[in-house]
Amino acid sequence: MMRAVAFLCALAGACAASTAHAAARIAVAPIRIELASNANFCSLHVSNLGQDKVAVQLRGFAWSQDTDGADRLDPADIAVNPSIMELQAGQKRLVRCSLPPQAGAAESSHRLLVDELPRGNFSPGTMQTVLRLSLPIFRKPAGAMPALRWSAGDGSALHLRNTGGAHALIGKLIVTREGKKPETIERGFYLLAGARRPITLAGGAAGITRIEAVMDTGKVDVVATAVE
Repeated sequence: MMRAVAFLCALAGACAASTAHAAARIAVAPIRIELASNANFCSLHVSNLGQDKVAVQLRGFAWSQDTDGADRLDPADIAVNPSIMELQAGQKRLVRCSLPPQAGAAESSHRLLVDELPRGNFSPGTMQTVLRLSLPIFRKPAGAMPALRWSAGDGSALHLRNTGGAHALIGKLIVTREGKKPETIERGFYLLAGARRPITLAGGAAGITRIEAVMDTGKVDVVATAVE
């Protein structure tokens, strides 16, 4: 568990233990929620680490990815209680979520957005910055695993696909070509079950002999498939 937390923190840039922070004002724990496929409820803590009171709104969305790997958030039947709350300095609140029924055999994925609401007491002519945290929620069937595949695309791109039944959290890709120094792509991202993502390579997609993915669960070989 601690290895996974450290990996998530590295992708996020900074966090402490299993808590995600936004400019040391709002903290959320845990930073990722993983549930069994038959679970319909989850919970988390939201804390105010600042010196002033803050108002926070929480909303749940269905999370998917398009053919370019971009995230899509769509309305979903997720009940959050409380969905809007005010936190005094140093206060922590428990938040409970109710999820829609699991559909299909693959892992379901959602996102919970935690937004700081604007305050009304700021001076005219000044800009107010509000904060947002986005927490992934996964419900994974027993035994479901990611399965990464790659194929050459046009020009310098390759296509990375997850044909497995669970998400992959990828920290970097290591691309090996015969007789050349491996190319490392440092790009942390999620690849959801059934999703695909184009990856642009500095050395092009020709002549690749091996691709390895460094994930939160360890390093794995990405299997080559026919050109798409």
